[in-house]
Amino acid sequence: MSQKFLDKDLYQAAAGQNLRTARSLLDRGANPNVEGFEYNCALQAAARRESVELVQLLLDRGAQVDAQGGYHGSALIAAAQYGNLEIVKLLISAKANLNICGRYGTALAVARDKHHEDVVNVLLRAGATERRPNTEELDRHFGLRF
Repeated sequence: MSQKFLDKDLYQAAAGQNLRTARSLLDRGANPNVEGFEYNCALQAAARRESVELVQLLLDRGAQVDAQGGYHGSALIAAAQYGNLEIVKLLISAKANLNICGRYGTALAVARDKHHEDVVNVLLRAGATERRPNTEELDRHFGLRF
């Protein structure tokens, strides 16, 4: 199987929460940092779901915890938006940048918007700040124009 297909299949396995397939693809050389999909990378796709094991596998295999782009902006923002407390804790322990600003704001901003108070409290204790993106940031990072 070509590298292109390995990488695409890894992204799809992460988005579909298929731990066994993701492990197999990584064992065969899939790139945990492949970019260019809706959620930018496998880690962000996995973080929006509830598979702590899959997120840990990707981190263990070299996924960049602070990869930016895609729908949410980062894996931490994705996990915070969906209220995935254990994944938020895991990403914090992996030294995720708490203050990356995605299209809807920082992880703290989106967790607060979604009323995930447990996530808000963990992020605050870790030192996160709440911030919304300005128009220039949106244009630079996401190619959006207002």
